[in-house]
Amino acid sequence: MRIHLCILLGALSLTACKGDDDPVDSDTGEEVVDDGQSPVLSDPSAKCLEHPDGEGTVDLWNFSVQFDDPQGTDDVPRNLFSQPEVDDQHHIEWLRDGNMIDQAGVVACDPDGGTCTGSFPGASYGLTCAAATDWRFRFVIKDYDGNEGTIEVQGAKG
Repeated sequence: MRIHLCILLGALSLTACKGDDDPVDSDTGEEVVDDGQSPVLSDPSAKCLEHPDGEGTVDLWNFSVQFDDPQGTDDVPRNLFSQPEVDDQHHIEWLRDGNMIDQAGVVACDPDGGTCTGSFPGASYGLTCAAATDWRFRFVIKDYDGNEGTIEVQGAKG
């Protein structure tokens, strides 16, 4: 049994499919080819803030990174959160001693502003503000062609 997973990718009307066939542009019927031109990332930030709540504090991680793409910022989708089974979503990986420990697909990108942002409570992943500088974070941002841009930053307590 052959299963295909297809999604419509934003205003460009590209249909990307996972399966035995290559992705096809739904407007032209032509194969979408990896052009080798990855998004360029800069100015990464990974800060943990302690927010008071009724019972103490909550550690909240905030992430941001600037991006550009050789085909323009519109070539980077906002996010693919609605398709969690798709491997090609933007995400943040956290590393200790150069080894990836885990990742989360918590990043959304704004093509108009060229910025990707995300956040999550540290308790969700065992990442406390007290140990913020023990971690490095790698942003992975993908364009519609499947090319990925990456950049790392040291965690900080903000």
